[in-house]
Amino acid sequence: MQKGNISFVAPVVPKGKVFVNYYYERITDNSKKANIVVKHYYRTLDWNDEPDKAYTLADAQTKKESSYATLSYTAKPDLRADAEGKATFVLDNVKYSGPTEINKDTYTVKLIEGENTIEFYYTQKVDTRVAATVTVLHNYYKHDISGIVPDDSDGVKVLPGVLAGTYAEVFAGTKENAWVGNKFTAQQKLKFGIKDAELTYKFVNAEPGITIPELKAEGNVIVINYLYEYDARDNMKFIIKHVYKEGATVDKEETVIAQRPNTENGTWNDDARTFTAKPRPTSRYYLATAESEYSNVPYSEGVKEIVIVYQYHRSPSGPDDNTGNNPGNNPGTTPNTNISDNPVPLSDNPTVDITDNEVPLADAPTKGSDAIEILDGKSTAGRTSKDRRLRCCGNRGTRRNACTCRYIPRKKERAVDVISKACKSRMTKN
Repeated sequence: MQKGNISFVAPVVPKGKVFVNYYYERITDNSKKANIVVKHYYRTLDWNDEPDKAYTLADAQTKKESSYATLSYTAKPDLRADAEGKATFVLDNVKYSGPTEINKDTYTVKLIEGENTIEFYYTQKVDTRVAATVTVLHNYYKHDISGIVPDDSDGVKVLPGVLAGTYAEVFAGTKENAWVGNKFTAQQKLKFGIKDAELTYKFVNAEPGITIPELKAEGNVIVINYLYEYDARDNMKFIIKHVYKEGATVDKEETVIAQRPNTENGTWNDDARTFTAKPRPTSRYYLATAESEYSNVPYSEGVKEIVIVYQYHRSPSGPDDNTGNNPGNNPGTTPNTNISDNPVPLSDNPTVDITDNEVPLADAPTKGSDAIEILDGKSTAGRTSKDRRLRCCGNRGTRRNACTCRYIPRKKERAVDVISKACKSRMTKN
């Protein structure tokens, strides 16, 4: 049955027809029931859980309400706040069972007749791992295969060589793969040394191993040993100083460098690990350093210095060859070459002191004779055969204070040296 209200207003019309309009209003009851169900689904993801782990419905939080179709309804998510009011879950998604989408900003829907289901999905991420600490110790050893550089006595217990350096790495917490029960593998660090000049070492071993199968909360230590092998002879140098002297005065100095395997400045004995420098005497300078000072010098790491000294010849007759050895002296020894500059006393009649009385002696030259004229550099005219046996060496380029004349005797006579007055005035340093 339909009900309606009729209203009529008759206008006053003086004459003519009257038109009447009827208006009706029908009221229909559209109040259809709408049922509302709000569900909450939760899941907890640990560090090693799969990302598609299923959600679990929290039955206790399911909310059911009734309303009417076409009305709006706003649901409220539950992030399970802690005592401090901080959310312990994050909202992953929200779904609505009706034909329209839910507003994901306000979580509002327009209800339909019948069932209206709204579902919230939440995730909580946790890490239940217990942090651990791992120490990785890197030891670097350098070993000289030539044996010049001795190995450390302590180092031999681990590796042959000298411990060049060490450094430690410390790993702590889950971000560095260090937690109780986890498998941990240390990484090898083969380069070590000064920046831009690192050496590449070789991995030798690790104690107790490069990998710890299962970490403990503490006490996890890995020691890795590396070795760098080299030949110290390749970097070995001998600086050889050749010092040429007259007495205590240095006339000149020459420095050369000997480096294996070059043999220009010396010889190498790898079996004995020794080096022998080559002396450089000259016709005017003889070797004054003992051979033991420059021969069979032990190899040593780095740079080593050898000094070889030479002295100027002071022998009256000079060197007898081009070896630089002083006649009458053994090579490698230092004869006394300090000759006094005091005036040499001369006698007018030099005599010959012959101690062997059994040998007949020649007559000594006398003042005014031709022999003295020879000694004094005067004319040699009128010399006798005996006088000719006097040979003056004062003008033969010998050193000062070495100007003498030699008396050449007859058979069975002894030769002697006498000094000329004129020679003394001609003494000059060459």
